[in-house]
Amino acid sequence: MGEGSDQIAVEIEQTRNELGFHLQELEHKIKDAADWKIRFREHPFAFLAAAFGGGLLLSRLVVGSTASPESDPD
Repeated sequence: MGEGSDQIAVEIEQTRNELGFHLQELEHKIKDAADWKIRFREHPFAFLAAAFGGGLLLSRLVVGSTASPESDPD
C-alpha cells in the first residue's frame, strides 16, 4: 500500500510541474499577444494604415464640426 501512495504522490508532483510549465507558457503567449511592439514588428503596414485612417477620420470630424455653414437659412 505504501508503494501505491508513493507512486500517486510522484504522479501528482509531476502533474503539478507540468501544469506550472503550461501556465508559464500560456502567460508568456498572452503577454506576447498583448504587446503592441511585437504586433507592430509583425504587421507594420497594418498599423500605419490604421493610423492614417484614424487621422483622416479625426480630421473629418474636427473640420466638419468647426466649419461654418455656407448659407444661413434666416
